[in-house]
Amino acid sequence: SQKNQTFPIGSDDIKNNLTIILLDSQALTQQNRLTFSVYNQRNGLFDEKQYRVLTRIISLTIDKPELTKNFGRFVKINFYLENNYEEKYGNLTCAYWHIFDNMTAQWSKDGCYLINITDQNIICECNHLTHFAVLMDIEQKSTPESIEQVLSIITLG
Repeated sequence: SQKNQTFPIGSDDIKNNLTIILLDSQALTQQNRLTFSVYNQRNGLFDEKQYRVLTRIISLTIDKPELTKNFGRFVKINFYLENNYEEKYGNLTCAYWHIFDNMTAQWSKDGCYLINITDQNIICECNHLTHFAVLMDIEQKSTPESIEQVLSIITLG
């Protein structure tokens, strides 16, 4: 029986600063070649108006394109957050960079799920391989509590 394969991506200097990818080894054969890329500098490469990228962008592909799109097993990714997340700034979501047939691209949540959030780690699961990241939805910021209080007073009167 084979075990899951773990691929830590981080710095030896900062032991907690890790992004970890966990793959089910049964989904791989010895003929498969995996390619990992890590984008530390985000500088507008994957930006969109609605989202802000909060983590490193991890690219994981396999040498068979049909397996990249439909991996058949969940890939678990533990992302390290460089700054503590505060919910008041926006909702977090796990996503991947979806490239369409016409070569346009955008972030998509299809097939990716947020499993757990701690102070500095977010665990996502996705059912395919591609470019992954944790995004903050800056278009759906929650209304500050002080404004909610004012609105509740106005609407009661």
